[in-house]
Formats: sequence, structure tokens, C-alpha cells
Amino acid sequence: MCVAALASTGCGPHAALQLDMKQVSLTIPRVLAPAVTLVPPAPITVPLPVPPIPQQNIPSYIPPAAPKTPACPKAGEFATPAEPASVDVSTGPTSAIYFQSSKGSYSGSAAKPSSGKLEAPVVSQVASLPQTTSSTGQVSDNWLVSRVDSVTRATTLEAYQLATPSGSGQTVTPGIYLTGMKWKDPVRGELSFVPVGGGVEIMPSPVNTSSTAVFASSATDPNSLTTMTATGNVLGRKRIDVCGTLVDTWTVQLSGVLTSPNFRYQFAWRQQIATQYGGLDVEDQLTLTTPGGGLNWDRTLHDTNTPEVKK
Repeated sequence: MCVAALASTGCGPHAALQLDMKQVSLTIPRVLAPAVTLVPPAPITVPLPVPPIPQQNIPSYIPPAAPKTPACPKAGEFATPAEPASVDVSTGPTSAIYFQSSKGSYSGSAAKPSSGKLEAPVVSQVASLPQTTSSTGQVSDNWLVSRVDSVTRATTLEAYQLATPSGSGQTVTPGIYLTGMKWKDPVRGELSFVPVGGGVEIMPSPVNTSSTAVFASSATDPNSLTTMTATGNVLGRKRIDVCGTLVDTWTVQLSGVLTSPNFRYQFAWRQQIATQYGGLDVEDQLTLTTPGGGLNWDRTLHDTNTPEVKK
């Protein structure tokens, strides 16, 4: 063995190392995690059709002027409501005329004078509209409430809709909705709010007085570009003295913003709704303020004749 020579000269048999490389395609299956929906899709709701609000001038829907009546008597110490307010609203109110007392004031208006009292009697008329049915079979009652100030002749028209329960999954949540509002007023100016695709929720049915049962909605009129956004809840029961007759009601408190290209109002709206009389509003306080100064308008209307029972 020539170990030394091999180390120095590389003696002995040897061969060059030859490597043959070639490409091979491998198919490796990928394991994908299933898709996870972080936010569930919103349920599809089929809106209820709304009867058209009369397009004639509001004064054509004004009831006669309020008669001069003596001061209202007070309910007796042991008086009780004839009927308790129901938890559910099953139908709209009956057509009737109501005379209302008014208390309130305004300031900062462009009207002349720029401040004053809102104490003239108001006449309110409730008028039933035809029922409507959605494509899923949900039925709604509809009605108008028109009001006129007996002194200034300021007018207001409000359209309401009662969405009733339905077995379909694509329905509007049962309750009362504001589906339109118009006013013509020397202090507040003019408003036209007739939204499409659903109204603003006023009160759920059945009533829920939990402190966490807050409801919110928003609607826009595409013609006047007016939007109402409101948040509300039901505060509990309250008995309203209607000229000596106690009426059991639910207190509904709404707050929000009413905007258009011409104005922006913050509002607070408290309604005393008698569900046993079809969702009739027997006392109503509306406050409008302009952020940063401007109009401050506050009025409380109070019925002076007892609710009409639906026949």
C-alpha cells in the first residue's frame, strides 16, 4: 500500500463524480380553513307599502276651529282609567276630531316677532287611511293626524303606520312608525318629509319598558333630501287627565336629528300613547333646537276630549 504516495500524488484508481439532476413535479394538497363570518348578514326585510300622503295643501285637511270651552275640570281623587293601556297595539285609532290645549314658547326665529308664546288652542283630526299588505303578507293600519293652530293657522300633518305581526321572516318589526310629516308654520317655516323604504320607529309592539330596550331608526325623503334619525325607548305608564277623565298611557321618549339642505334641528319628542285606543297620542311635547344658536321651539299639546273608541 502506498499510503504516503496516495496522499501526495493521488495514486490508485479514481473516477469523476457525475450527478444527473432532473425536475420532478409534485402536487401537494392545500388545507384551507373554512370561511368565518365575523358579522352576520342583515336580515332581508320587505318594506310595507305606504298609502300616499295627500299632496294638496295641508289646510284642505284642517278641521273646524276649536270652540271656546270652559276650563277643564280635574279628575277626582279616586278616579281610575276606564281601560288600561294594552301591551300590544292591535289596530290604528278611529277617525275623530280632538281639541287640544297648547303650552309653549319660541325664540330666535326669523318670524316677526322673533319670540313669543305658543298657547293658542289647536284642533287635531285623526283620519284613517286604507290598510296595506306587503308582498310577504304583512298587514298594516295607516292613519293621518292633521293639526291647526286656531290663531296663527300654522298647520302640521303626520302620517303613521302600524306594522302588525306576521309569520314571515322578511317583515317589518311590529310597532308604530312615522311615515311622513309636513308643516307650514310662520315660526318653523315649511317641512316636507315623506321617506321611502320605511318610516321612523315611534313605538314597538309589544311594549318593552326595559332600560336596555332602546330602538333606533333613520329615514330619508329623496325629494326634499330631508333625513330624520331617531333613538327612543318606552319609559313606563302614565295617567293623563283629559278634562276630568283619566287615560292610561305609555310614555315614549324620542330624540334625534332632523336635517335638510336648509336646516338642521335637534329634537326631543315625548308622546303619551294610549295603546288601548289604537295608538292615539293624547299628549305630545315636541322641542326643536338649532345647534349653535338659532330657533328654540317647544310646545306641549294636551287633548281636552276623551278618546273615541273604535267600533
